[in-house]
Amino acid sequence: MVWGRFAARGAAEGGGGPRRQTFSRASLITLALRDDLPWLLPRRETDPPLSSRAAAVRAHLREHGACYPQDAARALRLLPAEMDEAIGELVKTGCATLDGFQALRRLAGLARRRGAAARRATRFVRRRGAGPLLGEGRLSLLDRHGAAPEEAAELRAAQLLRRYGVLFREILAREATAPPWRDLLRALRRAEARGELRGGRFVDGVAGEQFALADAVESLRAERRREAPGERFEVSVADPLNLAGILTPGPRLPAQGPGRLALIDGVPAGAAVPGGGVLSSAPSS
Repeated sequence: MVWGRFAARGAAEGGGGPRRQTFSRASLITLALRDDLPWLLPRRETDPPLSSRAAAVRAHLREHGACYPQDAARALRLLPAEMDEAIGELVKTGCATLDGFQALRRLAGLARRRGAAARRATRFVRRRGAGPLLGEGRLSLLDRHGAAPEEAAELRAAQLLRRYGVLFREILAREATAPPWRDLLRALRRAEARGELRGGRFVDGVAGEQFALADAVESLRAERRREAPGERFEVSVADPLNLAGILTPGPRLPAQGPGRLALIDGVPAGAAVPGGGVLSSAPSS
């Protein structure tokens, strides 16, 4: 497995300079099989702008390959806090990853520490002689020169169809790492021409082209004939089934945090956080 910020935007795309590219608990992180990286990682024609320290670490990794953060810090004469900041910037911009998942927790913790507390922690680490992200795996670059865009779009379209059964533009609202709809649309049209999926109108109230797997079409027909039994179940707000406000009436629910979305016969009935508080409620209609 490998983790990283696959949908990272460069500083130029995000509207800020390199100084703003710092890792935080809200940074979107993807977990994937290493063999799938060639088609999951979007290609980059140019490198995102980085601060001088992060750029130096990136150049070091390109020259020497994967290495432990403390070795890179020693070679570049960076203090532990400076190396941690450079690693956070490389992760935030989708340039690098670390072998150990524990490094994510460490980076999130560092993002919370500011001011005097951070300076005291830095002095403590310096006195103890510990290196940056000690014992949390090697630092390596994420290779963004994999599959061609056309091949990547076909594989991502197949992945999304397995996930949802029916695919149209609105579905991508929760898919931050998905390619642009125009790229997926070309791949879907080719698959329809080969007879691998169906095109048509499967979901009411949705504009534009729709595509579906044959099994999904049969499931939708069976569901339409079935009487609603009032079945209720709950999912995490981070679940792909959280399409409240996207395919159903009512406000959208953020796909973050500990909240849970209640569904009755597939229609959002409300969402709650631990302790009984209510995030939102869908209209009764």
